Amino acid sequence: MPKLDPEAARQRDQVLRTVLESIPHCVFWKDRDCLYLGSNSGFARLAGFDDAADLIGQDDYDLPWTRTETDFFRKCDLDVMARGEAILNVEEPQKNALGEETWLLTSKVPLRDEAGRVFGILGMFVDITDRKRAELERDEAQAKLVVASREAGKSEIATGVLHNVGNAINSIGVGVDLLRERLGAGPVALAERLAASLRPHRADFPAFAAADPRAAALPDLVIGLSEAMRREHDRLRDELAQLTEQVAHVKDVISSQQAFARPRTAREPAPAAALAEEAARMATACIGPGGAAVRVRTAADAPVVTTDRSLVLQVLVNLLHNALQAVPADQEDGSVEIRVAQDATAGTLAFVVEDNGRGIDARAIGRLFEHGYTTRADGHGFGLHTAALSAGVLGGRLEAASDGPGRGARFTLTLPMDQAAVHPAA
Repeated sequence: MPKLDPEAARQRDQVLRTVLESIPHCVFWKDRDCLYLGSNSGFARLAGFDDAADLIGQDDYDLPWTRTETDFFRKCDLDVMARGEAILNVEEPQKNALGEETWLLTSKVPLRDEAGRVFGILGMFVDITDRKRAELERDEAQAKLVVASREAGKSEIATGVLHNVGNAINSIGVGVDLLRERLGAGPVALAERLAASLRPHRADFPAFAAADPRAAALPDLVIGLSEAMRREHDRLRDELAQLTEQVAHVKDVISSQQAFARPRTAREPAPAAALAEEAARMATACIGPGGAAVRVRTAADAPVVTTDRSLVLQVLVNLLHNALQAVPADQEDGSVEIRVAQDATAGTLAFVVEDNGRGIDARAIGRLFEHGYTTRADGHGFGLHTAALSAGVLGGRLEAASDGPGRGARFTLTLPMDQAAVHPAA
């Protein structure tokens, strides 16, 4: 390699110095003993020197870094030279000459001679303190937003719980009214009237039976009364069982708010047909007598799905309750049905709730699941919003469709069959 004349060498050094001073990074290089061989002026000023030449021969222990920082820097330098491998874009904390906390984005590469031997290290870094502060402010703002979101979420959860509990309490109220009516007009009242007519003849019953032709009908009357009381007993027992079921549902609704506070683990195998039947029975009880009947259409081989049974029932009862309310009481052909459909290819199970009632305007379909949005004058806009949230917790989705006003509506709850792939929401 030809030797440069002094002027050419000076010009080359000047170009190199210009390049080093133009780089927007602080640049330095050291020998194998971690003594500084040179730097650009940006690094020199950060280290407390007015002239980069004054830095030559210094080590990090002579600079204004803390002992902990210096030990860390020296260890990194020695590791890079020992391995002969670069480290790139490492974020490091550091105090500058004024004692201010800063953050640096650092890269270091080994320096090699013509024989490939490592003789030192080249380092460069840029101050990212402003970026780190912005990230910290962003994280703090995000943390505040999360807290605010959780508070808002608690309000939504409470609203949804109250809405679902309200549906269940309506059915409990209907059941209590039916019990009251039956207790007031059932065979017990007839038995009391019979006892009242016989009570005056307790002492002379044989003479009464011989003299009064009505006495001959007493055995058949008592037998018929006994049978009527048995039938009424069975009806009351069934009604009590439904009330017990509704009370249990209320408890499940209240406890289900935990789905939005921590991952749910209450997943159990449940026959899809049984879920549809139970939801239909509970929703019908909410409306009471006089409304449209719910028709359950499920295949004999409807699958068993492993899911959160209580949460699925809450969604289905909400959908069926809305469907029943969408069918006017004077609509002669009014109908509501729930059916189960399985898509083996997609690995999903769908519960479809469909009615032929008032229908939904196309402009409203996209807003049905918004919190507080409702198409009913007496509605609150909580039920469908909560149902959509619950569908998400179940790993599924809730969709709505309608051909327009007066043409009914269809809601579809789609759940994954492979519950192992579902990660409950936190």
